[in-house]
Amino acid sequence: MIGKKAFLQRLTAQQYQFKSLKLDKPSFEGSSPPSVFIGRENYPKVQAGPMLAQEPDSFVYDAPEQWLGQYDKQQIIGFRLQLLRGMLQTNVHDATSRFAQQLQDIALSKRSLSTHAEFENIPRGVTFSEDHQPFGPSARLKQMETENAGWQHDLEKA
Repeated sequence: MIGKKAFLQRLTAQQYQFKSLKLDKPSFEGSSPPSVFIGRENYPKVQAGPMLAQEPDSFVYDAPEQWLGQYDKQQIIGFRLQLLRGMLQTNVHDATSRFAQQLQDIALSKRSLSTHAEFENIPRGVTFSEDHQPFGPSARLKQMETENAGWQHDLEKA
């Protein structure tokens, strides 16, 4: 058994094997798995945003409960590298902003949500870290629109 750090070092050395999502413009049409990213640096003003995929039904991209026994680690990393991370600095104490409510809709959704996003720049990069799951390109959000969400009732109660 190897530690997470050693595994990531080995994996990063082989990173060329994995294909990441590539965009050629700062706008995006796709879906959210449903999944969001909430950073931890500069707390309470953290980076937050949706995780987005080009596939219309991207639920499996961020569904560890479905991965067990069905996909190997290369396939799972491949799913994660197809996710685009949108970011906007957000105060964790402001749960009433439109952006916070959009993230809540995405996180509690029963299914993947169609999403349109505009970014300040073309999203770039790939991230492997001991602190979070891998994901593909990132960029700061200018604006985001999602379709109306139907929440999972058990999550809504919690």
